[in-house]
Amino acid sequence: MEGIALMLGVYAVDNFYIVRSSGDDIWGEPLPVTLEAVSGYIEWETKLVRNFAGEEVASRASILLTYDGTIGHLDKVRISGIDYPIIGLAPDKDFSNVGITIFIA
Repeated sequence: MEGIALMLGVYAVDNFYIVRSSGDDIWGEPLPVTLEAVSGYIEWETKLVRNFAGEEVASRASILLTYDGTIGHLDKVRISGIDYPIIGLAPDKDFSNVGITIFIA
């Protein structure tokens, strides 16, 4: 498994942040977010994907990175100071399931 994870690391040439949502407080106001610096491969291309609600939407880019099961649809991706919402998550299927593709709006 480590060998496959190392192979995926070769493609991690783009640096960006995962903006982790902390949820809402008791009044429904968003709590402060946390930033996590990550590296991955950003491919800027328009693609139709299904979002969390099952609707077909256009994705601006797809991001390949090492698998992280804690990334959710409430999180965002910050690239060059711009926060992009996550509209789709697709774990890469192989024998060890070490990658995930994130689609952003």
